[in-house]
Amino acid sequence: MSKGNERVLKVLSREDISNLIRKGNAIVIYEDKVLNLTS
Repeated sequence: MSKGNERVLKVLSREDISNLIRKGNAIVIYEDKVLNLTS
């Protein structure tokens, strides 16, 4: 098994997510749905 198959989970606060969205580059994973929030 390659390490690339491991699942990585990072929990971001609302402030972190807001900052990423403001930079125009954010991918949010919510309940196994990937939301690409790029402006």
